[in-house]
Amino acid sequence: MSVPEYAPADAGRRMRIARVVWAIGLPVALLVYVLRLDHVCGLFVDDGWYVTLAKALATGQGYELLNAPSRGIVPFYPPGYPMLLSLVFRLAPDFPDNVWLLKSVSIAAMLGVAVITRRYAERHLELDPLLAVALALATALQGGFVFFATSTVMSECVFTLSQLASVVLLERVARERGGSWTALAGGVLAGYAFLVRSMAVGLIGAGGLYLLLRRRWGAAIVFGVGAAAVAAPWMLYAGAHAATPAQQMEVNDYVVFPYSTHFWMALAGHPARGYVTAADLPQRVFHDAYVIARSMIGSIVVYPLVRVIEFGEWGAVTEPIAWFSYGLTALGLVGFVVAVRRRVGVAELLVPVSLLIVCLWPFFPFRFVLPFTPFLLYYVLLGFLAAVRLVARRDGRVLALAAFALIIAGDLDSHFNHWRKLRAPPEGHPLWMRIHDEHRELLAWVRDHVPVDQPVVAMNPAEAYLYSGRKAVGFWQTEGTWDEWRRLGIHYMVDVAYPDKNGNLLLMGFPAVYRTREFGLQILDVSRIYRQSH
Repeated sequence: MSVPEYAPADAGRRMRIARVVWAIGLPVALLVYVLRLDHVCGLFVDDGWYVTLAKALATGQGYELLNAPSRGIVPFYPPGYPMLLSLVFRLAPDFPDNVWLLKSVSIAAMLGVAVITRRYAERHLELDPLLAVALALATALQGGFVFFATSTVMSECVFTLSQLASVVLLERVARERGGSWTALAGGVLAGYAFLVRSMAVGLIGAGGLYLLLRRRWGAAIVFGVGAAAVAAPWMLYAGAHAATPAQQMEVNDYVVFPYSTHFWMALAGHPARGYVTAADLPQRVFHDAYVIARSMIGSIVVYPLVRVIEFGEWGAVTEPIAWFSYGLTALGLVGFVVAVRRRVGVAELLVPVSLLIVCLWPFFPFRFVLPFTPFLLYYVLLGFLAAVRLVARRDGRVLALAAFALIIAGDLDSHFNHWRKLRAPPEGHPLWMRIHDEHRELLAWVRDHVPVDQPVVAMNPAEAYLYSGRKAVGFWQTEGTWDEWRRLGIHYMVDVAYPDKNGNLLLMGFPAVYRTREFGLQILDVSRIYRQSH
């Protein structure tokens, strides 16, 4: 399939219209992010760790877990995103007053994603200018990105920007005679993306392979050197400073266990779900691919129909929605074939390699699929145009623009309804905000009633540390837990189990000294472990 040809006068008119739409659409996207900002931070667990590590770097304590009673415990998290957030802490060190600044990093990243997506679509994908603008705005307004940027301090937006920028630089290398500096910059960005999210190993592999296939031998070496120069020091440091068994027992949270441990779990981060063997991996890949096709692609393209990520507001995937997502997946597959037949670019190597990594990893895949939104929307667009050509024997550009307009309008309507909830009384706020408020209520009790030098145990230890100022350890696995709590002098547990208001069955014997009204979150007195015999 070739890109439609138009008369020069028509092309100029389309470019002018695209510029007007862009001049309006980009500020509207920024306004959406600003209006949706809330005070929630740490509820998503991972973002609490990012902020804690950023604070450690900014205060000169090194890359370690500030929440741990002992010093010098290093997480398995790579430091790329915390390093960026630490700059915010240096400007505004007071948490949680600086939450809006921490979130501004992701908002700025998404504006960058929009700008680069448009340029990538026009210059490298050779899309019609209006379609390129529509693709960029649909990406920027995608509900998952907006949620992560405004209601969490997660790394998805920054990872998407660094990955996309690396892809664009690699495409530029393929079109230049020299390009060593561009290849180096692409490698450095790929290495940084790896320090943000380790799944960028797919980007490094796909980028190097792309340059080799294009016979850019020198550029491939320079790209690899740039990536290794950024990523290798962390890998060496992490290997040399991996948490010891005693440190893992003390922290008792997934943050100090390596990827190899999580990979062989039935569900990463949840040892209670059991472990798998190599024989189970094909079934895992098939199941995750099924989930991606049944709901993830639908959620990527039309997020308001399949809201899969907002904490506490997950909806069931009905059969009509599932078949809608299957249809979009089919269009995406057709579009991918069309793209490969036209030209194999970086994305055509990156997307399948990365999706295989996603399907191998034992966790809900939406967060890992989301950074590929610009590419997935492009493939669905190509599939749609191919279907229109096959059925109607006509160019489908106008219909594609209409489809993008509906997608963007649906996103804007969803964001407007969310903004109305933010302006409502507290009882009308989104569910995750009300849950977060009760988390802070519990942690205010900890701050007021627990001595400064006494650690607590928490299901979300980073959040507990950030909001209470008390050292906090986790409750990830139970073997040896009681003896460790005795050693640390722990008296209280912050039980934030949701939606299970009864909490963990192993904790039901402990009395609650404080309980929240709406969700039944509680502070448990676990001091009776001191009265138990060994």
